[in-house]
Amino acid sequence: MSDWKPTAIKETLCARAKMLAIVRGFFADRSILEVETPTLSLAGTTDTQIESIIAHCQFSNKNPMYLSTSPELHMKRLLAADYGDMYQISRVFRDKELGRWHQPEFTLLEWYRVGWDDMELMKEVEVFLKIVLEDHFSLEPSNYLTYQEAFLKFLGIDINAGFSSLRQQLKQKGLDFSDNLKTEDLLDLTFNTVIAPKLKKNTITFIYDFPVNQAALAKIKPGEPPVAARFEALLQGIELANGFAELTDSKEQKLRFENEQKN
Repeated sequence: MSDWKPTAIKETLCARAKMLAIVRGFFADRSILEVETPTLSLAGTTDTQIESIIAHCQFSNKNPMYLSTSPELHMKRLLAADYGDMYQISRVFRDKELGRWHQPEFTLLEWYRVGWDDMELMKEVEVFLKIVLEDHFSLEPSNYLTYQEAFLKFLGIDINAGFSSLRQQLKQKGLDFSDNLKTEDLLDLTFNTVIAPKLKKNTITFIYDFPVNQAALAKIKPGEPPVAARFEALLQGIELANGFAELTDSKEQKLRFENEQKN
């Protein structure tokens, strides 16, 4: 019997090892500190869209422990203590995620640039992705679109025209969705199922200036309308990266957490 044999292909493992070396070289060249934060925690994720995996340990007095869904919060403690620019290559765990693009355990790269805005970070992400993907894709010049521009270009829909009008326009385009679906979930569904598949296949596309209702932990940029300082990088319809200018207003952050609990 050969059931004991691993399913991993050696060539894939070699390619992965080479990619990790390139990643570490990228950050070493820029004097960015590599850190390692705990995988087990006394608290689960604060993100209401992600489920933590629970671990039971004898030393925790029967209190549940949680496997890390992201190193984000631990790294932000280091940032608050003035450790400066940093990155981490981390194994993370998320329950109820299993499919073509999702696994309950995977490797996640997280990095922070102190004092940078979302546009500066977006440019560095572009450089990073082109270096890491150089041996795997023949990439065309990157494309930059605001969230609003993406909806106008691919659907002819103005997301700032009012939510009732938006819902009506989406139904006229043939999208089937519940009338009870929250606006931010409707926008996310539309973007992932309609817009993302239409993006150029060999081009890294950056979508930025998200609606305020999708700000997550990002700052809000003033304007008419105001937008979230958040972006995503996509290739072949798949989200490769996301980032934002971090919200540093504790009162605003507390208010967002409270609103998430209400919803």
